[in-house]
Amino acid sequence: MNALVQAASPDGDAVIGTAQQVADLVATFAFGVSGALLAVRKGYDFIGLSALAFATAFGSGVIRDLLANRTPPVLRPDQDLYTVPAIIGATTSALLLHFDSYNTLTGGAAFLVALSVRLLALRFHWHTTVAVAKTLRRPKR
Repeated sequence: MNALVQAASPDGDAVIGTAQQVADLVATFAFGVSGALLAVRKGYDFIGLSALAFATAFGSGVIRDLLANRTPPVLRPDQDLYTVPAIIGATTSALLLHFDSYNTLTGGAAFLVALSVRLLALRFHWHTTVAVAKTLRRPKR
C-alpha cells in the first residue's frame, strides 16, 4: 500500500501520514460512541456517559501507543490538534444520546464535524496551548 501511494503521489509520506491520522480519528470516534452507547444502556447520567465515552475513546489508543513504545498523541504538545476534535465528536454524540436524538443521520453529522475539525487542524497545523514551566529564581543579595 505504501508503495502504491508513494508511486501515485510525489508527497506519498504525507498522504500516508494523513490517512493514518484520519483512521485514528475514526477509531477514536467509534470507541467513544461505543462507550457512550454502553453508558446509555446502563442508565448513566450525562457525566458518567461523558466519562465512559472519553475513557473508551482515548484508552484504546493510549494502550496501543504504549505497547508500541510510542508517546500517545494525547500526551504530545507538538501534535496537531488531536484531542479537541475527538472531544467535540464524543460530546456531541453524548448530548444526542442523552436527549434521545441519536440516529444514523445525527451520528454521521457529529462524526463529520469532528473529522472536519481534525482535517482543518492537520491542514493549518493548529495546536492547543502548552503550559510552560517557569523556575523561580532567588533574589540576589
